[in-house]
Amino acid sequence: MPSLAIRSAINAHLASRAAFRSPFSGRLKVTDFTPSRINDQGGVELFRNQGSGVVTSLCRGDGLVINPPGLAIARGDSVRFVPYAELLT
Repeated sequence: MPSLAIRSAINAHLASRAAFRSPFSGRLKVTDFTPSRINDQGGVELFRNQGSGVVTSLCRGDGLVINPPGLAIARGDSVRFVPYAELLT
């Protein structure tokens, strides 16, 4: 179970616009926390390689997109984005 501080940070997410289409298309059965970054237009974009062994997306990202189970995200949809700074306070 996540700590109270992490749960508070996740609940205090930012509503942002997706600059991507979900690679999972609603097939997830669990909540996914995907490393992402804010682009120059203020949208949230994913990194090309999102494999479990890729630490670079964590290092280069600005935060996490929270993708609930069964939700397909299309470009322009509102997504839950949690900046890393919120997780570290």
